[in-house]
Amino acid sequence: MKSKVNIKGSTLGRFATLIINICSIYLLFLIFDLIFRFVKFILIYKELNYLWTLYSDYYFFITILFSCSWLVTSYFVTSYFLNNKKLI
Repeated sequence: MKSKVNIKGSTLGRFATLIINICSIYLLFLIFDLIFRFVKFILIYKELNYLWTLYSDYYFFITILFSCSWLVTSYFVTSYFLNNKKLI
């Protein structure tokens, strides 16, 4: 007979969840960095000076906006998976 283990209640499960959250946040920041570099390249390559000025002036705001949206999204996705009542 199989025994069911409650992963989210154990310390190992909490540690695994923490590691998964840290890795997903790191990967998102890496993806955002690549997206921002790509946008920067396109704006410079196509010589879109007015958009480059806008992008460079509000870069910090854009970065904060995307970072906050990722953190909120990852929180909701993680809470959805953790509230799932399946036991492994």
